[in-house]
Amino acid sequence: TLLRNGITIANDVDDFQVAYFIDADGDGRVSNDDEYEGSALAASEYDAQNTDHSDLREIRFNLSVRSRTPDPTFTEGFMQAVENRAAVGVADGFRRRTYTATVRPRNVGFRGEQTGS
Repeated sequence: TLLRNGITIANDVDDFQVAYFIDADGDGRVSNDDEYEGSALAASEYDAQNTDHSDLREIRFNLSVRSRTPDPTFTEGFMQAVENRAAVGVADGFRRRTYTATVRPRNVGFRGEQTGS
């Protein structure tokens, strides 16, 4: 169950992951894996307290949901690998879907590389 302030937002949620594109080199592109903090490719985990959020350019959300009950005839169901979470290799019979959305906040100061005037 996905909760907010103790109120159920969604049932049957398997996982919810968030990754942040912090543009460390100021070029407006994900030019190395470390710039997408919270993903499996980043060298370090996202540390909110020690991150310069003025360089935030994108936020990626991943929501994995599963069927309410397992399907005894489905032999391929296992927890999905999303962002920095590894897949669980044991099939449990649940059917799953993962939804991903990438958001570029409109109030960021940098919109990409500048091209002449």
